[in-house]
Amino acid sequence: MINYLKLFGLAALILICNQCADTDIIIPEDSPGIYGTVTDFATGEPVADATVQLRPGGETTLTGSDGMYEFRNLKKGNYSITVSKVEYTDLVDNYVIAVDTKMVRRDVQIEKLPAYFEVVDADLNRISSLDFGKDATSAQFMIFNNGPVALNCEIICSCAWVSSITEISNPINPGATYPIIVTIDRDELSAGVNTDYIHITSNNGSKQIIISAIDESNMPEVVTLGYDVEENRYVLEGDVIRVGTPKYYQKGFCVSTYYTEPTYDKCDELLIWEHGDTGNGNGWFGNFGCYYSPKGRDKRYFRAWLKYGNSQIVYGNVQSFNP
Repeated sequence: MINYLKLFGLAALILICNQCADTDIIIPEDSPGIYGTVTDFATGEPVADATVQLRPGGETTLTGSDGMYEFRNLKKGNYSITVSKVEYTDLVDNYVIAVDTKMVRRDVQIEKLPAYFEVVDADLNRISSLDFGKDATSAQFMIFNNGPVALNCEIICSCAWVSSITEISNPINPGATYPIIVTIDRDELSAGVNTDYIHITSNNGSKQIIISAIDESNMPEVVTLGYDVEENRYVLEGDVIRVGTPKYYQKGFCVSTYYTEPTYDKCDELLIWEHGDTGNGNGWFGNFGCYYSPKGRDKRYFRAWLKYGNSQIVYGNVQSFNP
């Protein structure tokens, strides 16, 4: 009885292990052939329904949803493949795949065809972004068909603060333009700079443009007061006028001898307020200061900054001093 139980337990363990095994395609070693994946050159994502053709022989197959393809039971010899798909450049892969007794893997990438249309402004200048600034609630761009055939377009946008976009109801003929009006709801904006994307797909390629809008109503605000000298070190001073909604969570000063308007990313020294410095903590109103010991006697430009939201930065005015 004990032996039967052991055998049953072993069988169950084998079954569980098989169920937990990798679900990748299983390639038997005694089946000579070629297999692999087709992926998008730009994104690395698998490309489904691509036609893969074997050379020589001309046998074809389609990639699955995972981008996989395979040719089984091939004769011993040297092969190569070609790959084609609508909206992609045909790939002639000249890599020689030597097939003997086992499956050989060959992964390839294919590139999308360039879009045969342009996103332009009213003067037909190419644009890649649409900026609503601090006040605008609507803006316009144009789709210009510079291709040889009529363009069937669709606009896709999931941005929460975009309230409406012109729908494209008719094909855009070669040489023609189609105006697109985008309207936003500024009440849906977060404090500071808001960015998102509008995607344009068509039968002749696709593009995307960046949309941006600024909401200053709840942004934190800071001014650079100046500096004081304590023994052999300076105290750079700032004043938080508005903490913002949500509140800022970090503050400090950027200092430079080269940049006359230093920023968080372009400065010689970035000072971050800590409890050992002066003033109230992060998220508070009022004055604060950071200790600074300059090296050298070059003129320093500095200004206060606050970090808020998704690592966004707001700056105070620029001050300077000569050590």
